[in-house]
Amino acid sequence: MKNLTILTICIFLFACKKEKSTEYSFKSCNLTSSNLEVLTKQDGTLIYTNKLGSIQLANYSFFIIISGALPLQICNMPSSIRLRQDEVQKVSFSGKMIVLPSTTDALSTTLELSALNIH
Repeated sequence: MKNLTILTICIFLFACKKEKSTEYSFKSCNLTSSNLEVLTKQDGTLIYTNKLGSIQLANYSFFIIISGALPLQICNMPSSIRLRQDEVQKVSFSGKMIVLPSTTDALSTTLELSALNIH
């Protein structure tokens, strides 16, 4: 009986194990675009950089790179998250992205985060 209880507790703890995450507070960016796409539980690469491809930007900013889309410039990155210049981290995230018209010539688009897990 004691072994069964211990086994049950171990199974319960293993089943409840979640990905390591930290709760962050995200402020609203007040995105004004009428064409927003909600992204849920996406995987990408977080980078703090002032360069996209061969283009030098005026300031360092946080971007998430995902497959098949423009780099996502984060408009509401919590100040508690710090990366060194050009440091990259794998992340999972959710948020709202501005979808630009296909005729727009742009280096990136804007992302308002609602969740972020750094791996």
